[in-house]
Amino acid sequence: MMRNFGVFLDDSGRLVKAEELRLRIYHGGVEPSLRKVVWRLLLNVFPAELTGEERLAYIKRKSTEYEQLRAKWQAKADNEKVKNVSNMVWKDALRTDRTHKYFEGDDDNPRTISLLNILTTYALTHPRVSYCQGMSDIASPILVVMDNEAQTYICFCAIMRRLRHNFSTDGLALSTKFRHLAMLVEQLEPDLYQYFRSIDAGNMFFCYRWILLEMKREFAFDDAITMLEVMWSSLPPQPPDIDLPLEDDPDDDVSLPNMTSPMHMMNHNHHDNNRSEKRKQKKKKQPRATTSPIDVVTDDKKQATNKHLATATTTNPIRNSFEFLRNDFNSLLRDMKGGGGGGNNSDTAAEKYDSLDEEDNSMFGCEEDEIGYKIKSSSPLLHNHGNGGIDNDQNNPQSPWKPLPPPDEFGYGHPFLLFVALALLSEERDSLLKSARSDKTSGYEELAMHFDKLVRRHSPRKTLSKAMKYFASYLQNFAAHNHSQPS
Repeated sequence: MMRNFGVFLDDSGRLVKAEELRLRIYHGGVEPSLRKVVWRLLLNVFPAELTGEERLAYIKRKSTEYEQLRAKWQAKADNEKVKNVSNMVWKDALRTDRTHKYFEGDDDNPRTISLLNILTTYALTHPRVSYCQGMSDIASPILVVMDNEAQTYICFCAIMRRLRHNFSTDGLALSTKFRHLAMLVEQLEPDLYQYFRSIDAGNMFFCYRWILLEMKREFAFDDAITMLEVMWSSLPPQPPDIDLPLEDDPDDDVSLPNMTSPMHMMNHNHHDNNRSEKRKQKKKKQPRATTSPIDVVTDDKKQATNKHLATATTTNPIRNSFEFLRNDFNSLLRDMKGGGGGGNNSDTAAEKYDSLDEEDNSMFGCEEDEIGYKIKSSSPLLHNHGNGGIDNDQNNPQSPWKPLPPPDEFGYGHPFLLFVALALLSEERDSLLKSARSDKTSGYEELAMHFDKLVRRHSPRKTLSKAMKYFASYLQNFAAHNHSQPS
């Protein structure tokens, strides 16, 4: 059925039903024409309690702040540090989603240049993180949706508040996620996990790309956008306390920039010499410049003397912050068991509207009809694909669940990502085990290559259907376990 985005706002355009909004997205994704507005809310760009007009003014102010940060480093194009960072970013920007129509054209097309600007600005203004391989994959879909360089940078800063730990040289975030994923696979796919252990893959490092990029490369680009927004919606809203910082606090102690991908901190051999050689052969087809085209992206604007200073602090997740999803698991299970439920599926297209970068701010009025939001009674991605081997009856004494970390800790605060990974593994279980039985020499490299061949070929419908059932069962079991504990 058709519903309106306005139902999540009050009369002044304040987002007053953030959790309900996320639940709707979790069940069915976002109408494409509304992504530009909704993603800014999903990614926690705005402080809470802003009215519609205040959000418009806020995004304009932060866009100006970004332009000032960009102009500052572009004015120092001959600086050795700027050159090194920009050239490093440029090499990755050149090969990021170039087959997508948004980035097609010559190497110096405006969209690829925007990607360069965004990532170079972030690296130079966040020296504790700097730039690592993989960040271009995180920024690319945001740029495609926002279609605006400044707003993409703002959203990138917002998502990196959560993801920057993935790029830390201490490896704590990634190692925690791998360990938790191993626990999950061992519980729900024990035969598959034993196979992984037999070939020294029990550390789950072959899933590195999945975890680092949050599945962005595992699905076709448009499908990956849906996967990303559904996964983001599974997270509790965490708006900045006061203001979203667009640069690190210069008064903090700054360690040496992390110029190395965290992949090199992992002790595994996923990228072997054979595949490196194949990549080299591919690169020979089209020679490319390795120097950043800084002269192409110079900006005439000068750095403002009175730059706005960001003062927000990043809040820590609070326990039980996943309550909005936990309370929803029963209806989710009913939807999936019913094969999609009822409801009118003949919705009309979402209404046209002006985005935030337009001067007209009438969209933030109190009328519910001003912004259309397409919501079905159940997700169009969810169909009956079996229960994935999970019995969701909490009264069943044969429940497969053993103690796992709580949702706020599981997967380093992003538990649903682990269930998506589990779903991908489960889909390939029979193929992997059959191959292992027929070829006793099959090992780690063959496992990694198996999933490399499936890049951008996974089905979002099957994956989300299975992952959501796993996740609902986990939340259900966790809630039941908590209720059984003495207070």
